[in-house]
Amino acid sequence: MTATRPLAPYVIPWTGEFTPPTRIVISPAGVSYADATQDAAHRDLDGVLWEPCVGTRTGRPAYAEELHPQRQRDAMENFRCAVCRHPADRTPEGMLWLLPLLDDEIPVTGWEGVQTVSRPCARSTPTGLLSCAHGSAMVT
Repeated sequence: MTATRPLAPYVIPWTGEFTPPTRIVISPAGVSYADATQDAAHRDLDGVLWEPCVGTRTGRPAYAEELHPQRQRDAMENFRCAVCRHPADRTPEGMLWLLPLLDDEIPVTGWEGVQTVSRPCARSTPTGLLSCAHGSAMVT
C-alpha cells in the first residue's frame, strides 16, 4: 500500500524544510545578508529581502509555521492562488480577491488601504478550498 501525502496549500512549509542560520548586517543603508550573492538572490524586484528556506517538501505540512518564503513570493509576484498555485481567476470585472471581513462599526468609504487575504482562484475560495479541482497541485 502506498502512503498518500496530505493535502496542503502551496505556500505552507513542510517539516523537511527549514530556514538556515543566515548572518545579517544592519547598516545605515538597511538590512542585508552578509553574503552579497545570497542577498541579491533573496531580494525581489522592489528590493524586499526575503528569508531563505532550504530542504525538501517532505514530512508533514507545518501549518503552525510562517509561510514558505519562496512559495509565498512566487504566489504574490505571479498572481497565483496560494492554495493550488494556479493563476488567480480573472473575469471581465477583474481579478478575484479575498478581503478581510470589516467591522460593522467602522464605516467603509472605499477600499484604499485594505489588505487582501490572498489572490485565489475560484476553485480555492473558502467554499471550494477542500475540493479544489487542482488538489494534486497543492502538494507539488
